Amino acid sequence: MDSSLKQKWVRALRSGKYEQATGALRNEDGFCCLGVLCDVYDPDKWVEPIPPLDEDEDDDGKWNYADDGNNYMYDTTEVLPVHITRIAGLTAQNPEVPYGIDGEMKSLASINDNGATFSEIADLIETHL
Repeated sequence: MDSSLKQKWVRALRSGKYEQATGALRNEDGFCCLGVLCDVYDPDKWVEPIPPLDEDEDDDGKWNYADDGNNYMYDTTEVLPVHITRIAGLTAQNPEVPYGIDGEMKSLASINDNGATFSEIADLIETHL
């Protein structure tokens, strides 16, 4: 992983600036650890959620993150956009690290969504990415 971006990401996770949320890179509650990476790279690329056209549709409040062409895609609300993955020097849109007593490989998003704190996630990123 790009060492400069990694250092900024880890610092941001430990800063206390970000509210931790689950289920999306960013939503009305805050950020996933992966969303923090996007925000560190460029906080101006977020696209606010569009209210559903059909009132029966789920209004999940997930923000989109614009790609490097200022477009956005609805499939990038839960994993890193491809261009951020490349810029960061990561091999996956949802990187995996060894986690837990058995050291089983788990994705950062699942670790985030299952109760690990940003500080704990920062330790994993520092050690394994």
